[in-house]
Amino acid sequence: MNCFSINTQASVSNERGFTLIEILIVVLVIGVLLGVVTTSFTGSSNAVVIEGFAQRMITRVEMARDKAIQQNMEWGMRIENDSYYFMKFNQARGVWSKYSERPFETESLTSDIEMSVRADSYEGSLASQDQLLPHVVFFSSGEVTPFEISINHLAAPDTILSLESDGFMRTALVEGERF
Repeated sequence: MNCFSINTQASVSNERGFTLIEILIVVLVIGVLLGVVTTSFTGSSNAVVIEGFAQRMITRVEMARDKAIQQNMEWGMRIENDSYYFMKFNQARGVWSKYSERPFETESLTSDIEMSVRADSYEGSLASQDQLLPHVVFFSSGEVTPFEISINHLAAPDTILSLESDGFMRTALVEGERF
């Protein structure tokens, strides 16, 4: 008798592995979850871009308002299709001129941001007929033309922010609808 006997029969294993279908289902679920997460991050990045742009614009608007008071001179802001810029009114010559020193240099819009402005008209003779006028005027008294600027990201049309001022209060950022 040999104490060491070798079993020559193959033992049947009770261990079970994953089937191909189970692995494919897990991969499919992971893929769907990644797609949902990626889509939500992309949407929020567009919102972050718009909010950052709007916050920069508010800061510059309030700085221009303060400069108008400090210098006892009317300032303005004009919004074009692809940019916005600040202007100063030269009272001696009776003309508006573009002001582009830091931090008031022209800011160009990226191709995926769209802006529109709605402002109250102001009375008085501020320029000749052929001169471009600012959409928003910052008066040396501290008042400002009541305005609403709508900003939206073309890739996220549901995300619309508005910069608003009633003429006396500081500029506020609100979520709004397109006008």
